Amino acid sequence: MSALLFCYGTAMKILIRNLPRSTTQAEVQALFEAHGKVQSCTLVMDSKTGESKGFGFVEMPKPGHARAAMKSLNGTEIAGNRIRVKKAEPKTVTPKAEETPDNARLIPETPTTKSRNVFEELDFQSTPLGDISLRRRSEPKLNHAIVYEVKLGDEFLMSSLFTESEIQLARLGLAALKSGPAYSGGSEPCFDIVVGGLGLGYTAHAVLEDPAVRSLQVIDIMQPVIGWHRQGLVPLGKALVDDPRCRLVHADFFALAGAQDNYFNGQHHDQPVHAVLLDIDHSPTHWLNEGNQSFYTSPSLQHLAEKIHPGGAFGLWSNDPPDDNVTSLLESVFRTCQSHVVTFPNPYTGKDASCTVYIASKAGE
Repeated sequence: MSALLFCYGTAMKILIRNLPRSTTQAEVQALFEAHGKVQSCTLVMDSKTGESKGFGFVEMPKPGHARAAMKSLNGTEIAGNRIRVKKAEPKTVTPKAEETPDNARLIPETPTTKSRNVFEELDFQSTPLGDISLRRRSEPKLNHAIVYEVKLGDEFLMSSLFTESEIQLARLGLAALKSGPAYSGGSEPCFDIVVGGLGLGYTAHAVLEDPAVRSLQVIDIMQPVIGWHRQGLVPLGKALVDDPRCRLVHADFFALAGAQDNYFNGQHHDQPVHAVLLDIDHSPTHWLNEGNQSFYTSPSLQHLAEKIHPGGAFGLWSNDPPDDNVTSLLESVFRTCQSHVVTFPNPYTGKDASCTVYIASKAGE
């Protein structure tokens, strides 16, 4: 489940409330600089008195640093005030029709959605990782097209507006397989694939679009997310559930992938798979759950590699720019590793945003 961050093309904007009126802009900036680089810091001032209104905004260029700052500083007491720190919601401004991005995976506009704003919370459940919700809303900036979003607590995890990198994770991983020794080039389906992280189903759906795929296991620790697909609450749910090649598995991907046994426990449990595509954490250094940290080590990745056929591939989505340390880590286990920058339009900024997909290939026999 990939994080809905506006990728590293845009800083993350943070809202700070309940600041003492005496707190200065320099003091607020110093609080956040303890967690990483601050791009901007602004206190909102009263135009009549010239005094602070008790809230402000900070922008940090690295989403991981921003998340760490929010987690650390929320609830901190300053001069008797317990401040509240959260991600600032982006403002929406209606653009011209031609500004709608070509690759936005949106629900077509209907007379009903055109005539009014739509906002529905389709489901809300508590999980061990926090409260998770699925919502469906119209987006004024895109002529009221329907967007599906997943939130974990106050953080956006996934949106049907930003899906290009999830799709490219599947396509790049399968392309690596077809260029390697694991592909015979025949007309019969031959690839067994594992996807870690279901989200709104875009990576899984892109895998199933390839006729060379024989089976697909999608592993997700969030039972509600699997339930949304089985109940048809998300646009791609029915297509995934109805495809006989696809199995949605409620399990901890990291526990299965990092285990010392040789295979995933699935339909072809006694055989390795041809590719594993991972789209759960924000990046290998910014985790959805801190317990995932141990997976991104050579021993755990070696256990994962043992579950992949010779000549197979491991694909990894990251919200951060290409990182030489990540490439080196993957090259310590796999034969080769390439990082691919995936760009896509961000209608909220009018600029391109970017994510990274790493494709590591295992040596053939």
